[in-house]
Amino acid sequence: MTKYAPLVTFFLIHLATILLIYPEKIIGSTKSGHWEPILVGFFLEWILMWVYLKGLAVFPKMDLVDIFNDLIGKWAARIFLLPLILFFFVDLSVILRVHAEMLTVTFLPEYPIWTIVLLVVIPLYAAWKGIDTIIRSTIILFILCMPITVFSFITSFGNFDIKNSYPLVDAKLSFLNSPDFYSSLFAHTGFLFLGLIPLHKYPILKKHKNIFWTYLSLLVFYFAMVYIPILIFSQETSVRFQFPTIISMDSIDISWIMFDRLTLFYITCTLTSVFVYASLVLWMMINVIQRLYLPFSVTILSIILAAAVLALAGFLPTWNSVQSLIWVDTQIRYYCILVIPAAVFAMGLIKRRQAA
Repeated sequence: MTKYAPLVTFFLIHLATILLIYPEKIIGSTKSGHWEPILVGFFLEWILMWVYLKGLAVFPKMDLVDIFNDLIGKWAARIFLLPLILFFFVDLSVILRVHAEMLTVTFLPEYPIWTIVLLVVIPLYAAWKGIDTIIRSTIILFILCMPITVFSFITSFGNFDIKNSYPLVDAKLSFLNSPDFYSSLFAHTGFLFLGLIPLHKYPILKKHKNIFWTYLSLLVFYFAMVYIPILIFSQETSVRFQFPTIISMDSIDISWIMFDRLTLFYITCTLTSVFVYASLVLWMMINVIQRLYLPFSVTILSIILAAAVLALAGFLPTWNSVQSLIWVDTQIRYYCILVIPAAVFAMGLIKRRQAA
């Protein structure tokens, strides 16, 4: 396994949450100065990730389950980590349902949603094979995915109108009063996986600067996903689109490529990254449930969870119901990204004092 594979995994699970829903939420959160909510969310994760890693560093050979079991006991750990399981379950259902919706809108309008959501079979297989398989596969997927993404971005430059980015500043910070901004924070939850993998097995993750440099490189994608549709269509038009970035790609006419629609390249990348994300989330759920709640085999838990995700994701009747589920997921997410890092940091302080 290449030593960079864990960092690539960290990169791709963030990319999966940026590519589709994030642009719609940020564009809908304010009428101007979209860089402001982007940076607020970005640096919020930066701070929370720093707190999280500081706490995890005190327990170099333990993951989140081990830490909670050791310091507060198994029953307390079950209660404390139950919202994390719920968050993973709802989040995975949402992201699969959104990508299924994207496929029906762009390429497969005649197919029922529930048949396309069967894409969960690929993440199910990867989760069953284990974390090492998932992390190893990200290198190949990254090599396939990134040239396509960068190519899509570059080809969109010719349609930009810089005037569409004005006004540049929202002095009132109106996005702080918008539910869309708080829903957009789902794109800043990728750091949680660092507490659920055996960090001691991946030496490159021991140096926190490697993680932060990787995270910093993602800032380009946070901006690109939001500003590409704004610079092409303007904010007033983009806010009306269900998938603004995909529509932006679909508006680009390149006569010299073999495919008529650039959207095909972009969607290929989104599906690649979502396979990594879904595989990792499914594996993390299985890992926590097996050690804290139900000591079943990986195969049985994989099948049960995949079936439950399909049941929820495949039978949401309308896009409005998807949006409602995203808002439910938002409530649980606050607990996961605020309380869990703070608790790990606090337990790290307690451990240090006990050692002293």
